[in-house]
Amino acid sequence: MKSVISTFLLLLLFGGAALAQNKAAVVKGKVLDNKDQPLPMATVMLLQAKDSVLSTFGMSDDKGAFALQKTSKGEYILQITFLGYQNFQKAVSITGMEESIEIGDVKLDEQSELLSEVVVQAEANPLNI
Repeated sequence: MKSVISTFLLLLLFGGAALAQNKAAVVKGKVLDNKDQPLPMATVMLLQAKDSVLSTFGMSDDKGAFALQKTSKGEYILQITFLGYQNFQKAVSITGMEESIEIGDVKLDEQSELLSEVVVQAEANPLNI
């Protein structure tokens, strides 16, 4: 009977340790422009590194801060997009041992394109009376 109880306790101990190593992590950071102003409502995504499948996503708040909750162990690509700015990508590795991964400040550069000139031509309609 004692061996059954000790075996059960060992399984419980090692099973708990295995579960503790597979914690879900929170990926945190802040999205700023190149003038250190926050970019609210920026789209923040975690894509699986092997096939770019969306794992989780969120948006930055009014202060540019984001937190992607319940991120499981694996290799990811962090992608941040905001209209009028260049996309940002960074490889992120989650081992399952950490509770939080701090990305820090992510600065997005403005995206500008020089467009060709536009010529508008029109003809006046002759008046018929």
